[in-house]
Amino acid sequence: MQDNNAATEQKDEKKSIVQVVIHSFFVIPFIISIFAVMVFLMIRILTSEPNTARDFLEDVKIGGVTKRWQGAFELSKLLSNPKMVPKDDSFVNEMINTFEYYANDKDDRIRQYLALAMGATKDKRYINTLINGLSGANEGVIQACAFALGNIGDERAVNSLVDLLKSNDAQSRLHSVMALGKIGTNSTPDILLLGNLHPEIQLNAIKQIKKKPELIILDTMNYWIENFWDTLKEVINNSDLISINDEESEMITGEKDLEKAAEILHSMGPKFVIIKKAADGAELFNFDNKYKFNAYKVPKVVDPTGAGDCFIGGIAGYLTQSKEISFDTIKSAIAYGTAIASYNVENMGTKNLLNLSMDDIKIRTNKLN
Repeated sequence: MQDNNAATEQKDEKKSIVQVVIHSFFVIPFIISIFAVMVFLMIRILTSEPNTARDFLEDVKIGGVTKRWQGAFELSKLLSNPKMVPKDDSFVNEMINTFEYYANDKDDRIRQYLALAMGATKDKRYINTLINGLSGANEGVIQACAFALGNIGDERAVNSLVDLLKSNDAQSRLHSVMALGKIGTNSTPDILLLGNLHPEIQLNAIKQIKKKPELIILDTMNYWIENFWDTLKEVINNSDLISINDEESEMITGEKDLEKAAEILHSMGPKFVIIKKAADGAELFNFDNKYKFNAYKVPKVVDPTGAGDCFIGGIAGYLTQSKEISFDTIKSAIAYGTAIASYNVENMGTKNLLNLSMDDIKIRTNKLN
């Protein structure tokens, strides 16, 4: 019995020694280490200074692959705070030189964020650099330069931004419109055509323009009516002319009768309402005035894709050359748009439009009038 008690006491003594060793050589040092790290981090946080614009620019210039674009990104955020923007020429020149240096770099994010950073400063010394950036090959950089020029708001960028409206890239054109809207004054268009796009994009374009154009033209379709009605309703309220087909007018107004549908549409904002009737032509309404148009009968329809865009684009193009916006000028514009659309459907894509002359268009507009 005594032997068993002695053995038990010996085991307990060994266990106690092991616990003391673990506690002394592992647990306590670990706790001390954690405490020391926390103290170190606290001291570092309290004593360290935040990165400046020059620090981030230095990361862009000499950093690794990832560090460069991240530095440019952080720079674009930092410079949105006016208090953090360096005003000296040396910094401006460094920014410009760095942007130009990376012109051929594979990572286009560097130049995109640098362009946004320049725009965030609202410093007009960056204007020429950003204008030159619009002629680059990368669409992301072009869009960033357009956005930056809009932020700076200098009218020297207007001509280049207008040229950008001819781009094949829809996002580049959109950024150009938004930039021109921000610049305002003489750059505000006389006529704004809201193409058949998402209503959020259309509404954003309207909000970006400081001075309301003489005429805002809206083109939309059933998909936007069904799925984005609240936003589209606001766009309609801000439009002067709406162009839709008879089915779409019924979706909006609940009226099959076109005159009653036009009255409701007038009450929603637009002064002019065009309701298309496919092969039966179209009708134009302006409160008490109305006019019916025949469709141009082509021998054979090859590809109807884009006919609606040609129609509304032709109307807008004609009105930009008119001295006034009136019921009569819109009548003539509809004939012009109808003629262009009739050429478009006679061939695949835009083949018929590439070499189309004014004389060709006049031949068909004369037959419609």
